[in-house]
Amino acid sequence: MTDSLREALQEHFGFDDFQPGQRPIIESVVSGKPTLAIMPTGAGKSLCYQLPALMFEGLTIVVSPLIALMKDQVDALNARGIRADLINSSRTPNERDAVLAAALSGSLDLLYVAPERFGNTFFRERINGAKIALLAIDEAHCISRWGHDFRPDYRRLGPVIESCKPERVLACTATATPEVREDIARSLNLDDPAIFVSGFLRTNLMIDIRFCGTEAAKRELLIDFLTQGPGAKDAADPGGVIIYAPSRKLVESLSALLTKQLGEPVLGYHAGMEASVRDDAQDRFIGGEVRVVVATNAFGMGVDRSDVRGVVHVSMPRTVEGFYQEIGRGGRDRKPAWCLMLTNANDTRIHEFLIEQGESPEHREAELDKLARMKRFVHSSDCRHKYLLTYFGEEIDVPCPGCTRCQRAPRFGTTVVPVNDGDTDTIRKALAGVARAKERYGLKRVAGMLAGSKDQTVVRSSLVDLTTYGLLAHLGVAGCEAVLRLLTDEGLCALQGGEYPLLGLTALGSDIMLGNEEPDFGLPNRLGKAAKRRTSSSSRRSAPAEPPPECDQRIVTALRAFRTEKAGGKPAYTVFTNATLYQIAAAPPEDEQSFLALPGLGKAKWKRFGHALIEAVQEAQQL
Repeated sequence: MTDSLREALQEHFGFDDFQPGQRPIIESVVSGKPTLAIMPTGAGKSLCYQLPALMFEGLTIVVSPLIALMKDQVDALNARGIRADLINSSRTPNERDAVLAAALSGSLDLLYVAPERFGNTFFRERINGAKIALLAIDEAHCISRWGHDFRPDYRRLGPVIESCKPERVLACTATATPEVREDIARSLNLDDPAIFVSGFLRTNLMIDIRFCGTEAAKRELLIDFLTQGPGAKDAADPGGVIIYAPSRKLVESLSALLTKQLGEPVLGYHAGMEASVRDDAQDRFIGGEVRVVVATNAFGMGVDRSDVRGVVHVSMPRTVEGFYQEIGRGGRDRKPAWCLMLTNANDTRIHEFLIEQGESPEHREAELDKLARMKRFVHSSDCRHKYLLTYFGEEIDVPCPGCTRCQRAPRFGTTVVPVNDGDTDTIRKALAGVARAKERYGLKRVAGMLAGSKDQTVVRSSLVDLTTYGLLAHLGVAGCEAVLRLLTDEGLCALQGGEYPLLGLTALGSDIMLGNEEPDFGLPNRLGKAAKRRTSSSSRRSAPAEPPPECDQRIVTALRAFRTEKAGGKPAYTVFTNATLYQIAAAPPEDEQSFLALPGLGKAKWKRFGHALIEAVQEAQQL
């Protein structure tokens, strides 16, 4: 069988071999066993029914809810000389009758139909007498009320299978949890189906989830991502960026804002637009004419642009399945893509309100359960990729290919500021507060404690008795929250637990708090200025006024000039402090490793001026 399958693959599609996971599914379908295939977007599900359709007499009917995707697949098959056509609402009644007649006469190998077509009595009666070699059901999760995109028309497919008795049945989807898989098999009356789950690990995707205190903070970080981060036009490997927004209003406001901020056209896409406007936006994005599009989740199905380098959610999606499917638009060319989610507590409240208002009591419980699972994913302390693999029932033990639970989150744009003594003092005080809270409280409670909040949730707790209560009162509660979120993004703190995560220190955070390490980042301007106003003069005089005797005076002089030049008119200590200057002069670095070993320096500064500093030191030594 293997040789005949490969020969058919080469003959009809021109491929030398199958993608991972395709062969066992096709073999199962060919054998006649009812088959359920769960493969992520881009893994080659369509071949799993297209190839078997060409190996047997009779018609293959493909059920798909996506008109655009139907057309794309039919066009691609026709271009290969394969007889395929479609019936959906885009065709006239006469066209639909002609296509059905061709399919039943044996003039077609594959017939694509929308699920609502099975609600038509005439259509059902005609296919009941036909020889159907294979009934393939795409987007099969739509059958299940526990799926993230339930469609009542799919519930007709179980009775359809009973009445038309296809020789083979394949149900496939990109996203189905174990519960959804059971529901699909039960609804379609599949007897002991072969179930294949594979390919959910997307090794080229970096999953980055950031907690933003306000909507303004989301916008700031989004702009940073698009101008200074992986989504920038001048990034090392630039490509398209899809920004998912939860509402039509936000799509329109963000697309207008970003067009102004980026100096390039940023298109919007939502279901409320004219079809011609949506089609134009999709075509311009796919064709590469436009780099960035802001869209609701109506965008994505059938969008086949291979070089999408960034997928951004400016709000937490309602379901894990939806999130996974949408980040799957990134990196179709197998090159790296960055998947950034910006979220806060308001996202959950909006979803809960919409579910309560818009869902029937039968369906409401299922939607709230899916939302709860999404919140657990966002707040889980586990590797993001590992969580997704477990969620979809794929059991493989591999290292994390990239997520900000396992790797330190990078800094973009305006959040990258030089470190100074005042910032270091504030950071250490905040870390001390986290340490004394002993992983018993969430981020907001710890922020309230550091700010000396009089809120009853703080005052009535043991937080009010800690020595760190009010230690950063000058920043206010919002400022303390911002500092703690930054420390979490930088890997100094971590949120542990599920829906209501508790804040604790990481090993790096502990080392910095104790003075064993120095932070290599500063505070954003609005926080840094407030902190500097309260920084004690003693902290500024922590380094001796004169260089210690072990310092090479030639290097000290060169470093002061170097620091002034790099400061660009700002205070010299924003580049590095006197204490760090003397450390460099006493033990001049010769490479990246020795540079990073010095306190007060770090990877950000190495990238910014590491090589130049070493050259300046070496020139001074030759004087």
